[in-house]
Amino acid sequence: MKKKNEIVLVIGCLSAALLLCRKQRASGVGRLYGGNSGYIDYSMSKRAAEARAEGRYPKTDFKRGYGISSDNVLNALVQLGIISNREWHHTSKFGNQTIFYSWNENGYAEIYKLHKAEINKFIRNGETSTVEQIFADNIEPYLQEEQRQWEAEQAAWIEKQARMEIARQKEEQRRNSQPDIFTSSNGAIVVKERGKCGISEW
Repeated sequence: MKKKNEIVLVIGCLSAALLLCRKQRASGVGRLYGGNSGYIDYSMSKRAAEARAEGRYPKTDFKRGYGISSDNVLNALVQLGIISNREWHHTSKFGNQTIFYSWNENGYAEIYKLHKAEINKFIRNGETSTVEQIFADNIEPYLQEEQRQWEAEQAAWIEKQARMEIARQKEEQRRNSQPDIFTSSNGAIVVKERGKCGISEW
């Protein structure tokens, strides 16, 4: 009888654990995909959402977003190093590993948009070296703008650090110029300045 009760108890514990696991799976609690515990609803990981916000998308969305008409064009631009497909993120409630596409330089999307018809034509004709030349000939202004922005950010950071250092020095001077005032154990008010010590009872 005792053994039978123990078996019933074990079966009950296992059943409860199984129900808890099913409930967690249904609610999305405890889901871990590839070490990424951050998930938005059942659609994508937080990192996938961040990638989208920065202009990187799965294939279909990337093609739609940037007006790329066919897989042939996309694949050719990947082969030329204009587009990258080396990033992946978890998507869907099953945690699928989805490849995300991105432009390798900030200006490439704009160059493709401006020269789309001729780029597509050259890719169809197999003239990929001409396509490469189009991007090379037009990227310089975008690189210069990127450099200018980087220099502006660096200058702003240096200025911020200088302001913080000035504020720190002023605060230190203020603290050093003011006396420390405290109450001693016998109830006397002690005013202590640098190089001086006076005691007065208030």
